[in-house]
Amino acid sequence: MSGTANFTILRYVPNIEREEFVNMGVLLHCPEQKFLRLKTTDTLTRIRAFDDELDIEMFKMILSGISEEFDKSSFKEQYLSNTMLISEITSHYVNQLQFSDIRTLLVPDTSDFALEEELDLIFKTFVYYEVSKSTRVTDKQVQSLMSRTFKDHKIISYLNKKPTVKGSYEEVEFDYGLNDMEYIKALSFDYSPKQASRAPELARNWAFIFREIKEKTQLEKQTNPEFITVIHVSDKIKNKHLTTALDIIDSESKIYYSNEMTKLAEHVRKQIINNHNSNQLRLDIQN
Repeated sequence: MSGTANFTILRYVPNIEREEFVNMGVLLHCPEQKFLRLKTTDTLTRIRAFDDELDIEMFKMILSGISEEFDKSSFKEQYLSNTMLISEITSHYVNQLQFSDIRTLLVPDTSDFALEEELDLIFKTFVYYEVSKSTRVTDKQVQSLMSRTFKDHKIISYLNKKPTVKGSYEEVEFDYGLNDMEYIKALSFDYSPKQASRAPELARNWAFIFREIKEKTQLEKQTNPEFITVIHVSDKIKNKHLTTALDIIDSESKIYYSNEMTKLAEHVRKQIINNHNSNQLRLDIQN
């Protein structure tokens, strides 16, 4: 049975004035299923990098205490169905440990098993640096997150799924298309530091494809298609290979990061409304 769930990101803020933070875990709550679970990272690599004077063992004990505090067995059963539960139990975390804004998502299945899978995907998306190599986020997982966001915003039925575009050499498949004028492709650059040198080559390949399709379409159809790349990265600031890759992609397409799915959905919503004259459609998609 489908339903809704709320989640928030647990963050460590070593210096509040600088507004820097490290994502440490995800708290997921489904009122309908009375499901509540906090998943935190087991490794503290980034914490050590941010604050080399931090008592790591003490910090582990604090994380353990937070996990116990948010264990569903700590709450009365009727309280677990409270839609405001997350807001109420996280509001006092305002110092070095904080929770992000609460986000709501539609889930196709509210069984405990399915919710655990949802939690795992969200965790991989937002706490990616602390996830082991074998479980890092893939292109398909970014696509899944994007698809779910489009469904949440009730716009997925207006998009072409898996459209193919014929270039000079081959047909290229995208994840979504809008009226043959805008194409969306999800890519994961979730490499380990040792493998990050692969990122620029992948970026160059897709940048070439975008440019080649644009030139061919402009010549044959006198139209100018736009491209959006939804990207998940391990570290988009400090790694020079990833920085280079992102610059290459940015030269030929508009970039949205995997934690900007809502922003992307709003952009697509506006494009759909602008491309249709039906007042009924305009009302449907705005509600």
